[in-house]
Amino acid sequence: MVVDIKRAFLHGFCTRSIYVELHGAESEGGRYVGKLIRALYGTRDAPLAWQTVVKKDMKELGFEECKVTNGVYTHFQRDLRTVAHVDDFLLSGEISDLLWFRDRLLEKYELKVQIAGWDREDNKGLSYLGRIIRTTSTGIEIEGDDKNVEMLGKDRGI
Repeated sequence: MVVDIKRAFLHGFCTRSIYVELHGAESEGGRYVGKLIRALYGTRDAPLAWQTVVKKDMKELGFEECKVTNGVYTHFQRDLRTVAHVDDFLLSGEISDLLWFRDRLLEKYELKVQIAGWDREDNKGLSYLGRIIRTTSTGIEIEGDDKNVEMLGKDRGI
């Protein structure tokens, strides 16, 4: 399952004072500026503020973060494995546990969700970070993204 959280950066709080210009009449000719409470896309604080939210949410849901690699989480009771890359989550586990995770996130966020499986009625593929992941009769196939495939071809003279 792949989960994409929409407008993720707007959920993180600023850790320092950040001021922004206000448009036209709101600034009264440049007299006033706005102070951000929540992080805004394009600010340096936004990614860190969002990762703080992710770590807190995952801990509240019962996940443990990998001690070696940031953004890799395991929920031992539900046997879920998760990789979080900014606002995109790639999960593996039983469908009931995946739906539990989706439903918990839907309580707080607007999501785009893709689920793939092996049953006849299941979707057979999904997209994560520009890569296509497919379920097949022999296992899971991951299609490399075009940029990396092209670079590897150049390196090998193909």
